[in-house]
Amino acid sequence: MQYMILLIALVAMTPSTLAYQTMRIPTPLRYTFNAFIGNSTPDNYTEPLTADQFPCKGYLADMTSGIAQSVTTYQAGKPAWIILTGDSISGSTQISMSGNNGSLTVIHSYEGNVSIKDQQQLDFTFPSGSPTGPVVLSFTYFPLGSNEVYQSCAAVTILPAEANATAPRVTFASRPDIFVSDLNNSCTRDPKKEVMFPNAGPDTTMMHSVPMANEIDTIFGDCQPVNGFGNGAKANSSNTIISFPFPTAASKAGPGPRPSGYKRNAFGFPGSFNFTHPGNATMTTSAPHTIYPTGTGAPRYTTHTPGSHPHPTGTPAILDIPVSIDGTCGAKKATRCPAGLCCSMYGNCGTGANYCGNFTCEVGFGDCSKFDNGTFPNAPGELVRYE
Repeated sequence: MQYMILLIALVAMTPSTLAYQTMRIPTPLRYTFNAFIGNSTPDNYTEPLTADQFPCKGYLADMTSGIAQSVTTYQAGKPAWIILTGDSISGSTQISMSGNNGSLTVIHSYEGNVSIKDQQQLDFTFPSGSPTGPVVLSFTYFPLGSNEVYQSCAAVTILPAEANATAPRVTFASRPDIFVSDLNNSCTRDPKKEVMFPNAGPDTTMMHSVPMANEIDTIFGDCQPVNGFGNGAKANSSNTIISFPFPTAASKAGPGPRPSGYKRNAFGFPGSFNFTHPGNATMTTSAPHTIYPTGTGAPRYTTHTPGSHPHPTGTPAILDIPVSIDGTCGAKKATRCPAGLCCSMYGNCGTGANYCGNFTCEVGFGDCSKFDNGTFPNAPGELVRYE
């Protein structure tokens, strides 16, 4: 019922009534509440991007002119968060930062349900392998209901990771470029669907507010870089948006770890997703499942019924499939997700029902049984084939 209401609202609303989203904390360049804007005209970030403004609405010049100053400090390998402000139905977003070759590199993607309310909090972790020092933190927003693009960028400082920090699952250089569409760059997206990023990266949160089965074919065309940024441009980039000589405002207290995670809302995230896949209506809970630890030879199979713990023979081994370095996975990509992540039926790594559920997980390319609604436990390293 809630999906029907959402679709009716989309039809009734014109693009002019679909509002913006921007970072509120940390404060973006030239934002109304940023103290470091010099004589520049303040921007409330309510207007969408134009092609000539990408990236960062054209405000990156402030980074080298001495106007911009760091508004907060984060630490590589530590949890972090941003606070959004605005008014919109829903949408998808990417958080990225300046990195190697002057690119904007994705550190977390959120597909759907951003932002359905003002002051939404998005939690993420800066990779332990992140560039350190002064960097640009970017928030790009693709609203449901229009083809507009919004972006806000903040000057922040990244401290080095602690000596005992967990090693990054993938190198920073292998993380994907920022995605951009609808800026005269040969691609567009379906305004009635929440964007599923073609290269979301290894850290992705899926929170669709409409049924996942409808979230296919969200992007059309061959997305090209815009002004030398995005969509794979970093591989050949000569841009320089890293290590800007702006001063660090030591007195500024920045976002840090917060135990609350996402702010709770009508859709019940995090941890609980109230969408039931249509296939669940016909699922036979007593059907046998097959556990298969694989080695260098043929897979060894052990069949069991849910409710009884399987005891496969032999030593579970890592799959003989390359680990994904960009967050994509599955048979078509011929890559599997890093340990602890599931491969969704749409070819992206992540956790939660949308990635790991009985009817949404691509078996053999991630830890499907790890989060499959408690169907049954399985030993570390084992993967489950649903039959």
